[in-house]
Amino acid sequence: MQHKIVQCEKFVQNSPGRHNYMSVFSASSGEDSSVLALIVEARKQNPSEHGIEFESLFKTLQYYYWHIHNDPQKKPEDNFEQSLKSLNNEILRMIQERKLIIRLSAIQMLVMLIKPSRESNKYWDIYMSSYGNLRAYLIHQLPLETYKMISIPLDGVALTDNRFAPLFANIISGKLQEKDTLLMGGDAILEYMNEEELTGVLSSLPPSGVANYIRTQLQKYNQTFGSLICKIGEIPSPSRFEYAHQNPDTQSQESLENLVLTEKRTAQILSPLASETDNKFVRTLGKSLLYLRHGASLAAQFVKTRFGSLFAKTDPQILPEKPQTQLGRIQNITMNIIGFIFNLITSFSSKSFRLLGITLILFTLTYGSIVWIKNKKISVEAEHAYTRITQETQETKNQIEAALIYGQESKARELLETLKNKISSINPSDDQTKQEFFSGARGDIAKFQDILNHNNRLTLGEIWMNISSTLGDKKTIAWASTQTHLHAVLDTGVIYKIDIKNKDILELEEFQGKNAALAIGNTQQILILDTGGNWHLLEKDNSFSALKSNIPNPESISDGVFYNKKLYLLDRAHSQIYKARIDGSSLVLEKKWLEDNTDLSQVKTIAVDGRVLASNSSGNIKIFFSGKLSADVITLDRPNPELGSITQLYTQLDFPHIIAQDKSRVLIWSSQGQLEGQFAKEDLSPLDGFSVVGQDLYIAGGGMIWKEELK
Repeated sequence: MQHKIVQCEKFVQNSPGRHNYMSVFSASSGEDSSVLALIVEARKQNPSEHGIEFESLFKTLQYYYWHIHNDPQKKPEDNFEQSLKSLNNEILRMIQERKLIIRLSAIQMLVMLIKPSRESNKYWDIYMSSYGNLRAYLIHQLPLETYKMISIPLDGVALTDNRFAPLFANIISGKLQEKDTLLMGGDAILEYMNEEELTGVLSSLPPSGVANYIRTQLQKYNQTFGSLICKIGEIPSPSRFEYAHQNPDTQSQESLENLVLTEKRTAQILSPLASETDNKFVRTLGKSLLYLRHGASLAAQFVKTRFGSLFAKTDPQILPEKPQTQLGRIQNITMNIIGFIFNLITSFSSKSFRLLGITLILFTLTYGSIVWIKNKKISVEAEHAYTRITQETQETKNQIEAALIYGQESKARELLETLKNKISSINPSDDQTKQEFFSGARGDIAKFQDILNHNNRLTLGEIWMNISSTLGDKKTIAWASTQTHLHAVLDTGVIYKIDIKNKDILELEEFQGKNAALAIGNTQQILILDTGGNWHLLEKDNSFSALKSNIPNPESISDGVFYNKKLYLLDRAHSQIYKARIDGSSLVLEKKWLEDNTDLSQVKTIAVDGRVLASNSSGNIKIFFSGKLSADVITLDRPNPELGSITQLYTQLDFPHIIAQDKSRVLIWSSQGQLEGQFAKEDLSPLDGFSVVGQDLYIAGGGMIWKEELK
């Protein structure tokens, strides 16, 4: 004996203008009939901003549970717990990388798993974990065929903005049996429907009927509702209770579709001509009129031959009396009208007049029926096609999202072409709903196209500071920063020090030496290398000091980074990275850090986050760890236009971005290489450099400074 079936149905109503909205997702596995669900409530006014992201979270949950953590040797609860941990990490990653722009305290989630019990086919195991205050209720059958609604204590984790807190720390488990029904989601439904009514609906109807009933009862309220209904066991036959509350428009549409789709039966009952072409019917009418000219009796005989079956007794196998269908009612009405008018006309004195009247009436009724049926058939077929296309469109969009999540760009491009073809088959001109769907789908296509083309360039906004009059036509070779100041280092050696807090600008005296070649900032100081290979240190008090140094080949050093009080210097001419430190008035070489023979001749810039990241213009970032090239490579998404030669690269430990500059843009990727944005001037004119101070990005070019917030 196999387990009973589990059927689930969701009900979601997101009302415009409300401060919250709901998303409900569920899916079942064909392998073991388990059901996995995710319910999300978010405090955000615009649900379209994050609908795709929450759907991506659910796809990620499915992937982790059914493909990664579904070990049959382990307890189901352990597999579920591991999947929750992976989901927890994915949520934090998406928030950190701005793929999910929302605070943790602004979302609530409930994750549910129903799985066939290993102990008995009479039971199903259920596991739940929640973050926030979403609720779950069990409708359970008691003795004497009565049902009771029981609130399940989920013990959800309290809302928090601490990104290190576990979101799904508590798991509850239990067993379900036949006829048990679960209602999960927000608590708002019980504020508008009493518990007794809701218990009756949940116990007597299948999940689809419950969803329809709740929708009918709550659609008049401008509130947000979201629930998932799951029932264990055989789905009961629709009851009178269901019919009483079924949407009347739905009933009418189903009756109409049944009518026009029964082509053979319609033709047999309504008219022997209904299955023939319209032209043949017109020819038949023409012949009857022609016979009329030769005598009423001949024409009457012809009409009787061609239309006599309309007045014959209906075959009971074709039209049963009980139950009478919509088609049967129409046929009976038609026959009654024809009979009445036929009797009326046959009372006239002129046979020719009577015959002509009969012929015209038969033509009007029969031909009108044919046209009505054909028009309705075309209309319903068009609606079926539209419904099918909308479903296929949504499925294709989901597949594109999944492909983008897992970095399958080629697959995403193929699916996008499929989506374009589906949308091109829709004619939205005559229907507002279709127009809205068509417009939304075209918007999704444009969004996917931008993602695949990495065409997410953001024009620099309001200028934070204008220093063009100060700089004049002088050339800036570098921008470096401390915790409190930005530094524009000119090739002449002049340094302009800008106070970030009050925007005061100070021109510092030239240091003793040749023109500046490189400037490197740390929290308190700026280290400068001049074109003669000499090192200078700008202190916090604005004083300069010359540093003694044993760094080899200073003239070929092209970049450097402070990290954890150490200095990493790139010597691409000799394919080496030096590790050094500042010790008093000396710059001391600790070691030649790179231990293998990796060619660095094409590397323009480096960044350090515990590893050393080295980049060239190819878009691939080489990773070095403990002095050796790692097998790992960060492949940066290619922007549009194509990436030029990278002149500056930045990241740090626990910093979720990689920032780089080519000639005219500053680009931001996630730590995994997904392009998040690119900043440029409207005319794409060159930029001078950028600095990162805390969570703020300062971009300089043409005597202007822009400030952008990193999230």
